[in-house]
Amino acid sequence: MRRYRQSWWLVVVAMWVIFGALHLPEFFAVVIVLAMLVGSGVFRARGGRIGHHNRSHVHGRGHGGYVGGPSPDYDYVEPVWQPQQQDPPRPVVDLTKPASTVARSLAELAADPRLPQDLREQALRLDERCGEASTYLGERNADAAEVFEIDQIRSDFGPEALKSFLALAPGTADTTVLADGKTGHQLVTDELDLLLRAVSERMTHAGRLGSEPLLANHRFLQEKFGRRHGDDLQL
Repeated sequence: MRRYRQSWWLVVVAMWVIFGALHLPEFFAVVIVLAMLVGSGVFRARGGRIGHHNRSHVHGRGHGGYVGGPSPDYDYVEPVWQPQQQDPPRPVVDLTKPASTVARSLAELAADPRLPQDLREQALRLDERCGEASTYLGERNADAAEVFEIDQIRSDFGPEALKSFLALAPGTADTTVLADGKTGHQLVTDELDLLLRAVSERMTHAGRLGSEPLLANHRFLQEKFGRRHGDDLQL
């Protein structure tokens, strides 16, 4: 009957016109009652559809966009947003060369305030002599083994001597005898003197090699242009 409510209204209007044309006033009351019944049914039907639409709309907003049809058989739980937890940044470690093993040059170790003045002067003198010898041997195309020894004294043997002194316990460098009746201070002094003599020997040998061209040229000039006995001009 709900499907044909509009048709019922047409029937009511048609009956009203027919009874009016036939002059049957006793049927006007029947038409009015029928119109009231049909009107109240239409109102309830429209109200029901509107209410159902509103309930469906509200239900759709509360359940993730569900609109129309029967409601789901579970209770909807609104998701709670939580910030994504990030792991703390990991420290970057350079594994190529640990900080504890970074080599310090002879000059850097000589500047250490814990080093006595006499050892500092020896170390700086050794560093200077090694630099001069390395440059001189390189310019003369000296034997690679001699150049390597000079570089090793400057970058390895000399710094190790100073580091061994700095590793001594405070106050023991001049008081504790370590070997051959000598303290740590005296032993390091001997080591630096030994290295200085080694550099001097390499320089002396290189100097002889470097002087050979000079001596050969000198002998040549003496033989060619030198004064000989009895060669003086007599006027």
